[in-house]
Amino acid sequence: PVALGFVTEPGGGQTGRPLGTQPVVGFVDSQGNAVAVDNGISISVAIKSGTGSSAATLSGTTTVSTSGGYAEFTDLEINRLGNDYQLVASTSGYDSVESQPFAMAGLGQVTTSGMNGFTAINAKDRYAVGASGDIIASNDGGRTWRMQDSPVSTDLNAVDFLTRHWGFAVGEGGVFLLTQNGGLTWSKRSIGTSVNLKSVHFYNPRRGIIVGEGGFTARSSNRGLSWNIVNSGVSENLNSVSFSSAKKAVAVGQNGRVMTTSNGGRSWVQRQSATNNRLRSIRMQRGTRRGWAVGSNAMMMRTTDGGETWTQKVVSSQTDKDLNDVDFLDSNIGVAVGNGGTVLKTVDGGETWTGNAAGALSSLSADLRAVGFSGKYGSRRSGSSGSGRSITKMSGD
Repeated sequence: PVALGFVTEPGGGQTGRPLGTQPVVGFVDSQGNAVAVDNGISISVAIKSGTGSSAATLSGTTTVSTSGGYAEFTDLEINRLGNDYQLVASTSGYDSVESQPFAMAGLGQVTTSGMNGFTAINAKDRYAVGASGDIIASNDGGRTWRMQDSPVSTDLNAVDFLTRHWGFAVGEGGVFLLTQNGGLTWSKRSIGTSVNLKSVHFYNPRRGIIVGEGGFTARSSNRGLSWNIVNSGVSENLNSVSFSSAKKAVAVGQNGRVMTTSNGGRSWVQRQSATNNRLRSIRMQRGTRRGWAVGSNAMMMRTTDGGETWTQKVVSSQTDKDLNDVDFLDSNIGVAVGNGGTVLKTVDGGETWTGNAAGALSSLSADLRAVGFSGKYGSRRSGSSGSGRSITKMSGD
């Protein structure tokens, strides 16, 4: 009997580019030998359901007519990172056939259904999390990315790592994920809540904090293996948290809310804010009392006393967009990112900020949700909500 078959199996490649090996589909006998057929037989290919990454699409010319006995595809692309993709070839009158599995990696800017949180552990290892439980990782400084297996399909908002192997992610519906092997596997664990979790940050194995909606806070003293829920005393959503020392941390959120702790998250104190705008991200510079918070309507404010008092920094001449995240490489160099491709940079410790700081990013219109450095002051964790669609590597990161 004659059957449909892949004469040339598809090979993976990089998102946004044609597959590394374009498939050739023809007809074969029971021994796998090619069988001559008439020209003009239409053969179509599609992504097999349930493989690769959810919501991935196959673009290019997906239906080709046989010529010389084969249907040769030339411009197929897959738009999302993922492992174990398979294509299914079909034509009228024959059983469909599946290809061998292949993987898609990413180069430079990669597109997903939305990345919300990012962390840079060191010069090479980076992770990002986002919509539909997506977790992606890079081990070459962000040049290429690969999808990791996630045990959930709910949106993830933030990710943090203690070491190259020990990491955490939090998301909607009280989701808390733990990996102990660098993301090869992630396990879902209960921390005793179903509220949406927005940010997670560990200073060391004995000091970890999670914050979320409705003023939710929780602390861990054993590398995230168990958590104690703490009454923060507020009901506003808390969107981000950052340690400055082993015991001191700052959390920010809705309506300009600012909270500080001086005992590793056991109790919280409300502080006078410099704004009523929603604050989306806080970065305390590790080992100092300096920190920056950013939020809606180009809000930027700083503290020099560990979060007890705050002053606004006006950047309206550079942008009027919402700012979603901020981080510092050292005491002088910092970057803030926001909606509409906004990138602001400072080289003088935040005294002045300039726009379009990232060169090639100056023409990017996507909402940028997270930025992170792995330097001395880079706080490694990220927690900002949204639906940004790009992971972009900047030089000098």
